Amino acid sequence: MFEFLEALPYDSFVLNATDVFNMNEEKHEVQVKEWLLDIQHKGKLYKKAVKTQKLSVLDSLFSQRGYASFIDILQTDWINYGLGYFEEVALQKAVSFIFEESGKFGLRDAKGVILAPAVYDEIFESDLIYQIALVKKEGLYGYLQRDGKELVPPIYEKALDVFDFAREPLGEVKVNGNWGILKVYSNTWLVPPDYDAIESVAYGFLGVEATGRFGVYNDENGLILPVESARPYVYDYDKDLFFTEQKENHKRKYYTKEGYYLGDFLEAEIIRAANCFWVKPNKGNKKGRLIDDKGNLILTDADQLIFFDNFDVLAIRKEKSWKFYHAAKHQFLLENDCITQVKTETNSGTKKNVFILQSKTGLGLFDADIDIWLIAPQAAITQIHYLQNGFLAIQKKDFYQLFDFENGLSVELYDYISNPLNYRTDEGLLFLYQERICFGCRKIKAFIKLKLRNMVTST
Repeated sequence: MFEFLEALPYDSFVLNATDVFNMNEEKHEVQVKEWLLDIQHKGKLYKKAVKTQKLSVLDSLFSQRGYASFIDILQTDWINYGLGYFEEVALQKAVSFIFEESGKFGLRDAKGVILAPAVYDEIFESDLIYQIALVKKEGLYGYLQRDGKELVPPIYEKALDVFDFAREPLGEVKVNGNWGILKVYSNTWLVPPDYDAIESVAYGFLGVEATGRFGVYNDENGLILPVESARPYVYDYDKDLFFTEQKENHKRKYYTKEGYYLGDFLEAEIIRAANCFWVKPNKGNKKGRLIDDKGNLILTDADQLIFFDNFDVLAIRKEKSWKFYHAAKHQFLLENDCITQVKTETNSGTKKNVFILQSKTGLGLFDADIDIWLIAPQAAITQIHYLQNGFLAIQKKDFYQLFDFENGLSVELYDYISNPLNYRTDEGLLFLYQERICFGCRKIKAFIKLKLRNMVTST
């Protein structure tokens, strides 16, 4: 902070605080007298504190404001020893100033030391992140750091302000009539100067055009879509895909961010499901299909897809039974089981890739991540449903059992299981009813017995 203050070009500044006086109905003269006495009193204390080198001298000034001491107020988060009063950008900013000499411009610091000689026709405003300014000299452009270092000499026909994709500063420059993208620090090409136009199409991706053809560059992998398309690429944020429109029909050519071609689809025909894509049935094709992120066919002639947010496993109905595909592991599950129904109830993020499934044997709970039945399908189970906090109620004809992912299925039998009646955490995580006694479960492994007062014990 002191380095920043010492580097300021002026020893003092003046503020017009007239509006402060207008906030009070008292006359300005009265307010000034009161303020002057207050400033004089505090000024004496500050001088005494400096002279004695004791901050405790100032404690009386702040005790009525709820602070124990002056050091207490300095250590408050939003004050942070005074740094909290400064704009963060101002503190980060290299302290240099543009000066003019004989019609040319350069940079100097607050003490007048020359950082960059006055040789430029123009120095533009630097960016806030990297403190790099565009400079012009003899009609050509380059890049100058605010500390005076010339990063890119002014040799380009045109240049634009620096930008970045959270890696390093980049500059769009024109040479021999063509545009390219420079890595400013290393002065090397990210995109060679071979293009009529360049524009950002998504974060980390640049669309390029040459002689009426379009392609896409990635800041990590270079050219991912060759400069061959007759139409520019557009990024679909919902699908996380690039596409180009087709003149002859309403379909789009879709591509992944890695450059893989997925196929030609109507806009509403294809949706992302985990790291795969579901092509929905339509008038032209009564069946759906599942393809991977490289465009390879996984499953065809399918009727329906069930996909939960944040799940890696997809449920696909085909020929009246359900198939399960683990998109992260690239494999089908339960291939020897006949699953007739998938419950569309989930556990709200407690554990992903777990399904309540109906098979010919009965109802069960399947963990697709480890490819194991947590509760084997049983005809005796009439219902499985999720409660709060990741618990499940397993209902059979005459009783309930509790299931949680840490302890599994309870041996204890209950008349009824429910969420707390008022959904309040102080009542417990859930209620377990047994012979007119309610157990309020406050921890997964601990149960507190409560007398049931005027509560219905079963549905």
